[in-house]
Amino acid sequence: MRPFPIAHYYVAESPHPLGEPVFAGGKAPAQIARALRKRATVAEKKRDLALAAYHHFEMSSASVQIAIVLASASIITTIPALFWTAGALGVVGVAFCVIGFWFPTAVHLF
Repeated sequence: MRPFPIAHYYVAESPHPLGEPVFAGGKAPAQIARALRKRATVAEKKRDLALAAYHHFEMSSASVQIAIVLASASIITTIPALFWTAGALGVVGVAFCVIGFWFPTAVHLF
């Protein structure tokens, strides 16, 4: 296996007083770091938005599942309170789904 040639990345020495090398892409290390920092902040914002939406979708899923169980129990036992509780939890589940889809950072639960 051939060793990785470091000199391949250097085109010429920079006329900069600190002697920073110019890379093959024509960018100095400071420019590369600035570009990476910008990409990292964009990725962090996407990550935070996705995590907030994920929590709302989890709450939505849990409340709808409990609503289904309560609705099934209300049919079997004919207790009206279970029916109304199931309906309220279903509405809460739909509300969390809407919040997670359109406004994921509006409500902070976790």
